[in-house]
Amino acid sequence: MIDNLINEIEQAMLNVLDNEQLSQLRKVLDYTFRNISVTKKESVHTESNNQTLIDNFIAAKKVK
Repeated sequence: MIDNLINEIEQAMLNVLDNEQLSQLRKVLDYTFRNISVTKKESVHTESNNQTLIDNFIAAKKVK
């Protein structure tokens, strides 16, 4: 997952940095993320939670 993140950062910087700078950026990112764990956040839970909130809101409005 870290490699994917680093690759996305490198892709975003391609138009700004030359090859030597990109190489240095890669080294810095590898070193910086060496002890970091990254997991992808699933949006399904957010959508589910949003729907629950909406349902609860509507139910509360009906009670009034």
